[in-house]
Amino acid sequence: MDALRGAILRGELLAGHSIRQDELAAQLGISRIPLREALRQLQAEGFVTSSPHRGVVVAALSVEELREICELRTQLECHLLALAVPEHDARSLAAVDAILLATREGDTGERWTDLNLQFHRALYAPARRPMILAEVERYHAHTERYLRVFEALFEHRDVADGEHVLLVDAVRAGRIDLSVEILREHIMAISRMVGEYMEGTRGAT
Repeated sequence: MDALRGAILRGELLAGHSIRQDELAAQLGISRIPLREALRQLQAEGFVTSSPHRGVVVAALSVEELREICELRTQLECHLLALAVPEHDARSLAAVDAILLATREGDTGERWTDLNLQFHRALYAPARRPMILAEVERYHAHTERYLRVFEALFEHRDVADGEHVLLVDAVRAGRIDLSVEILREHIMAISRMVGEYMEGTRGAT
């Protein structure tokens, strides 16, 4: 399942791509039974859809879905951050700083997105809410899919890194309201940026 999810996230399998189960099972070297279970899990996560006529296909991308994903992220992540800020200490902040430094040292592509998730995970860890964090990570994966597909927007990384610095400064200062405000804008900017690009692409066709 990880290999298939990774192919979707990297944009190797585009929206609408029909997944031929026999071919994929042979390619992955597994039987169809575990493959069907993996596809059911991916469908539950929203990465693929299934219908009697088309079979299993990679789920479509839409401005509306991305907006909803970002809205859900703001609700969950701002809650986690508000809980985490007062609990951060020198050790937890050092862990956040180390990841932040790595993201700013020129890492690109899949490595950057992995570090971005690690950064947010470390930022929220002191909240001690593993179930909520698991949901956050699921929505991060969906956001990553949009950013990976629209490679022209990868300059977003420089903006995101700058916002991460501001966010860490606010957390270090113990300013809960400011931290939450920066985070909310940080997340919703993705919806606006990618949404505008998708709308422009749709209008040009």
